[in-house]
Amino acid sequence: MIWRELTDFPSYAQWNPFFRSVSGEPRSGTKLALRVSPPESPPLVLSAEVLRVIPYQELRWLGYWLSPGVVDWEHRFLLEAQGPQMTFLLQRAVFRGLAIPFLWSPLRQKARQGMEAMSEALKQRAEGTIWA
Repeated sequence: MIWRELTDFPSYAQWNPFFRSVSGEPRSGTKLALRVSPPESPPLVLSAEVLRVIPYQELRWLGYWLSPGVVDWEHRFLLEAQGPQMTFLLQRAVFRGLAIPFLWSPLRQKARQGMEAMSEALKQRAEGTIWA
């Protein structure tokens, strides 16, 4: 259930407090348009490319803000089955770029908060789907 919800980009607006919208397909090499809403910050519009898709295991994209090299953001979702009704989800973000030394402290905290909110919302959505 987690994989289905994670790759159903059109439904993000219904449940995802961090990635408010993602347009595109979860296929390697495709382009994405993302609208990210970090906590207590104005939304950001990012462009990204899907780097890797391994169904039920990994989804990874590389996004950038303004233009490549200013703020690049590799976002990775790793899933590991823990049994028939449980999946471990790890989100990881790696930031690079010329502006990172100036933005790192607030960016790190807001990204962490946003990713935690997304993980909790995804958990609630998937559990609601299982138990509904």
